[in-house]
Amino acid sequence: TDSSSFGLHNFSFAVPQFQIIASDTIICEGENVAFAVNAFPTCIIDSIIYTFDDPGSGALNTANSAMADHVFQTPGNYSVQCILYKNCLANDTMNVEIIVNGFPYISAGPDADLCENELVILTAINPDNASISWNLGVTDGVPFFQNVGITTYIITADNNGCIATDDVTITVYESPIVNA
Repeated sequence: TDSSSFGLHNFSFAVPQFQIIASDTIICEGENVAFAVNAFPTCIIDSIIYTFDDPGSGALNTANSAMADHVFQTPGNYSVQCILYKNCLANDTMNVEIIVNGFPYISAGPDADLCENELVILTAINPDNASISWNLGVTDGVPFFQNVGITTYIITADNNGCIATDDVTITVYESPIVNA
């Protein structure tokens, strides 16, 4: 039976002859990503070029080897492209998406001196709306009493795995005893 009588045609699709392997695809700003090419070409590879979609990195925005590293300094989404140049008719191109998260800004506020039996209220400055947690069982914005002495409280902010911390020291002094 002739397949053309059914309106069918033969098509061939170019399947990329390699894959890009990235050490991680979601990172924090300033972290390194290692790239490698896993090639199974039908032709000899003449050269490989990575473009990291990171123009702020200047001359480091490209690499010319099967294994390459790149440090992404700025938060954002990057489409890393790899081109395999081969000695036969067609070159192969593939992309891998890299998401770079920024470190959150967090401030525990200024150190403070208080008298005994004064309430302590720790409220973090968290403009990035990161997930936050205080040490020592403190809840952000909830008043509590601290014993006499010096205590340092640490606030931790998490923005999709990018961690920042700050601390505040609260000194509580004994109330003076007044004799009448």
